[in-house]
Amino acid sequence: MLEKTKVDNLTHTLLAPAKLPALIGSFSVQVGGEAGLTHRLFFVAKVRDGKLIPELEWVHIACRETLQQAMSLVDHADLLGDGQDQIVVMHHYYEGYDFEVYRRTKDGAGWEKIFDGPGPTC
Repeated sequence: MLEKTKVDNLTHTLLAPAKLPALIGSFSVQVGGEAGLTHRLFFVAKVRDGKLIPELEWVHIACRETLQQAMSLVDHADLLGDGQDQIVVMHHYYEGYDFEVYRRTKDGAGWEKIFDGPGPTC
């Protein structure tokens, strides 16, 4: 499967107020040939004690062409003016997309969705 795995995006960035950078990535695994199915992974991870610790994970296993999805980073910024960056992602569907915004959970260990807005669809 490693030969079929593609790095769609990998970003090393500082998510305020963190002192150490995070890794945000989108990966795809083609499982059905050129026009076939593609499994997807999106994650946000931080380094702690020399290990990569996932804080947000999204996985989509494609079962039909019309049910394929993907998630990709748009940007991050302090949208709420609270000193903490939020993450903006685009969630792609077969015939459209929407935007989602995530913020850190109160315990700081993960991320939670706070906005889900539709984009144009067919």
